[in-house]
Amino acid sequence: MAKRKALRSNMPLAEVILWSRLKGKQMEGYKFRRQYSIGHFVVDFYCIALRLAIEVEGDSHYAENEQLYDTERQKQIKAYGIEVLRFTNRDIYEKLEGVLLNIAERIKQITTPTPPYKGGDLPTQYEKEPIKTVTSNELKTEDCRLLDFSLLVTINLLLSLTSNL
Repeated sequence: MAKRKALRSNMPLAEVILWSRLKGKQMEGYKFRRQYSIGHFVVDFYCIALRLAIEVEGDSHYAENEQLYDTERQKQIKAYGIEVLRFTNRDIYEKLEGVLLNIAERIKQITTPTPPYKGGDLPTQYEKEPIKTVTSNELKTEDCRLLDFSLLVTINLLLSLTSNL
């Protein structure tokens, strides 16, 4: 708690600038907190409802040992089911509107539900090849790897039954 309080009192300029645009539910109506504890780590900004952390990386993050620490830290934070967006000080100073758009876009992606498939038009991943009917004589081993295991068992049973006729 004391560490977080000290960090809030001594925020770098880039964090102050970003915080001025995140606080008070200014970002898509979501509440962000600053210097928030996740496990034994403290992230710069965090939205509980979105499980989204935002980190602002200063020059110290470019040192090799800091990059290794950041990578391990991010893995551990992700293990909590939290996504981390990272921006540099330079991004905040020179491209603030782009940073804000990036954050807003990610929020929309997180909060937009994927509608379930209800029939009708096939999703685009199924439009690549037309469905073809395969006879038992045309069925090849390499085709079988694409079939569901239970379907493969059924096909083998039917083939064995029909070969005995």
